[in-house]
Amino acid sequence: MDEDIGVVERIMVASPEDLHEFGVPRSVDELKMHSFMVVSGLFADGFAPLIRNGEKLAARVNVMWAVSHWRPLLALLLSGAGIGVLQVPAGIDVVMSGQLKRVLAEYEVRGFRLRMLYSRDVPLPTYVQSLVDFVRDELRSHVAQALAARNGRTDAYQAGDE
Repeated sequence: MDEDIGVVERIMVASPEDLHEFGVPRSVDELKMHSFMVVSGLFADGFAPLIRNGEKLAARVNVMWAVSHWRPLLALLLSGAGIGVLQVPAGIDVVMSGQLKRVLAEYEVRGFRLRMLYSRDVPLPTYVQSLVDFVRDELRSHVAQALAARNGRTDAYQAGDE
C-alpha cells in the first residue's frame, strides 16, 4: 500500500550569532562563502535546489558538515556552525522563537512528498495495523501542525536577519 502523508517543506536557516559573525547572505551567490550543513545525501553535489517566483535554480553551497539525521543538524545550527536546511516540522519552533533565522527567505527550498509504504498482499496482524494507523495519523498531524504554525505566524517565519 502506498499512502500519501503530505508535503514536507524545507527552510534554509542559520543562528543569529552566525549571521552576525559571518554576515547575512544577500544573494544565492553568497551562499558558497558560508559553511553549509546538510543531512547526508542531500545536496551532495554541492548545489541546493531553490525556487524563486516559480523559477528553479541550483545554488552553489560549501558543504562543511554532513550528518545522518536532522537532530544533530539542528544542534549544529543552534551552535552557530553555519547555514543549513531543515524540514519545517523539525525547525518551525526554533524559527518562530527566533533561535534560528531564515536565510534568503524569498527563496523556497524544494520539499518532498512523505509517503508511507506497507504491504497489503498479506493481511496485517492487528498490532501492525495499529502501528500503521498510529504512524499515519501522527505524521499527518505533525506535518499539518507545522504548516499551520508557519501560516499563522508568517511574519516571524518569513523574517530573515535584517
